[in-house]
Amino acid sequence: MEKFTLVLSLILPILSVAMAQRKFVEVHNAYRAKESAKNMQEMTWVGAIKRNAYKVAKKCVWEHSSSDDRKITWRGQTTPTVVGENLMYTTGNQKLNVTKVLDLWYREKKDYNFRDNSCQDGKVCGHYKQVVWADSTKLGCSSVNCEPFYEIKNGAKVVKKPSATFVVCQYGPAGNIKGKKPYKKGKPCTACPMGTSCGQNDPVELCSVQMTKKQLLLDFLYQIQDMEEDSSDGV
Repeated sequence: MEKFTLVLSLILPILSVAMAQRKFVEVHNAYRAKESAKNMQEMTWVGAIKRNAYKVAKKCVWEHSSSDDRKITWRGQTTPTVVGENLMYTTGNQKLNVTKVLDLWYREKKDYNFRDNSCQDGKVCGHYKQVVWADSTKLGCSSVNCEPFYEIKNGAKVVKKPSATFVVCQYGPAGNIKGKKPYKKGKPCTACPMGTSCGQNDPVELCSVQMTKKQLLLDFLYQIQDMEEDSSDGV
């Protein structure tokens, strides 16, 4: 019985992290599939990006990290890539609701004009654009309960909220490139990048990388390794 309890105590944190990771990926891809995009690519989870997001979240400060702090590498890469970043918080230590987080960012679409790639005066559209940025295919998110939660005012760190749940998502490679639209509008899957195609995964409207059985096995093993490393940091 003691051995079973020990095994359970080791497995449960990993399963909890895995479920949260899967939810972040599923909801991001569901919103990306809503766009009438020729070249929208599927997002996949990368542990290295999640761990970088956690470094930002654990500071419990309401500000974006610097571009230097967002230069990272992940498996298959040899040079650092700058990742994009979305932030949000809820007051109090509320249970993480991934769908509500993504809905908050996606709602910015109503203020975005795709035709001239502009945002309504006084509004923010960058979170929405990053969520649906076609070429941002790697994702990592982290949430931390902060007591207190800070912000920067006049160069000083001051308390913003007594407690808050702080969510940080990072995206590789970064979106929101000046002068570029987030995706190519048109019939889904008609302009998938080389090496990708649609219909293999769900949602079927997204271009996804086609992997061999060996590549799928290696990817699965990488994901297991990521989950083990991430379980020590929480979601």
